[in-house]
Amino acid sequence: LRRRMILNVAKFPGGYASPASPVESSEQKSYALTVSRNLQKQILSIYGDFLSEDGNGVDYEGMAKSDAFAAYVASTAELQHVELGDLDENERKAFCLNLYNALCVHGNIVVGPPDASVKGSLGKFFGEVSYSIGGQNYSLDDIEHGILRNNAIHPSSGKQFFGEGDVRAKYVIPLDCRIHCALVCGAKSCPPIRLFSATNLERGLELAATNFVSSDTTVDIESRTVNTSKIFMWYGKDFGADDKALLSWMVKYLKEPTKTALQKMLADGDEIKITFADYNW
Repeated sequence: LRRRMILNVAKFPGGYASPASPVESSEQKSYALTVSRNLQKQILSIYGDFLSEDGNGVDYEGMAKSDAFAAYVASTAELQHVELGDLDENERKAFCLNLYNALCVHGNIVVGPPDASVKGSLGKFFGEVSYSIGGQNYSLDDIEHGILRNNAIHPSSGKQFFGEGDVRAKYVIPLDCRIHCALVCGAKSCPPIRLFSATNLERGLELAATNFVSSDTTVDIESRTVNTSKIFMWYGKDFGADDKALLSWMVKYLKEPTKTALQKMLADGDEIKITFADYNW
């Protein structure tokens, strides 16, 4: 078993103490919504001060020294008494998207970023950096693959995160493959960071998919080649059974003239080659 680095408890350096007393069961639902929305506001404030305009750069040094980040870290202690089941599906999806991205930033500041050139570094970071939520520990991998990917297996390890009897399995969400355009692991090749809420979730995910797919995809008609992000290689099965299904999903989010070029290639039925850009960690 991995040793968890739980960043919102006092025992971990950079963590914080739990609220003094648990929340009454009659207040759980409103408490979960309040914590979710308060954290959204705090994350928005931090991003406003320390996120680049295009969403691709984070001033980790400045953020680490800021009162806003200290306030956010203090607030994450409240997650220890949040019952995920008290959030409806849209609220839980937005909550987990925001929390994953914020936990990545929190981990980069407190633990340090993973080094992709060192064997096991990525697996250690994403498998160990965690928050305690409602009495259960959730790593970055647990949030992504367990909850947001409907407990699908990890694309490289083949691991399923919530096994039989795992109480966290009741919080899984049906897979929405647009999450891959919204989860930000801290790498340079990741999508830009966005903030989601239950009310703007559909629009936010559509914008995230459009921006990421259109900015990371090129189409060469002569060679019948589509070049795109390696994310679509790793998670290809989330988008459909084969390459044609993936391309049929992607074409919806392309901008002109790339969109029309790919539509024509799909329509004629001939083979289309997909290549994947090197991933910049």
